Amino acid sequence: TYREHWLETEGQQYLARGMAQGEAKGKAETLVQILEHRFGGLSDADRARITQAPTDELEAWTLRITDVDSPESLFNGAGEARH
Repeated sequence: TYREHWLETEGQQYLARGMAQGEAKGKAETLVQILEHRFGGLSDADRARITQAPTDELEAWTLRITDVDSPESLFNGAGEARH
């Protein structure tokens, strides 16, 4: 039936999108917590930048967090992650 087809295709896409959004939100919240703990707070602009960032950027920032001396240097790419 149409309903079954929708659940198999569109429903799965909605579910996958929702899961990805939830994952990104969790990564953003964790990054905010770490930055606040390390640097004593964040500006509203920095907080907005984090919450609006794509997952791959959040992951890159998370890898660099221990190599930077300020949120600005994190966002500007200073202190590239060591491998």
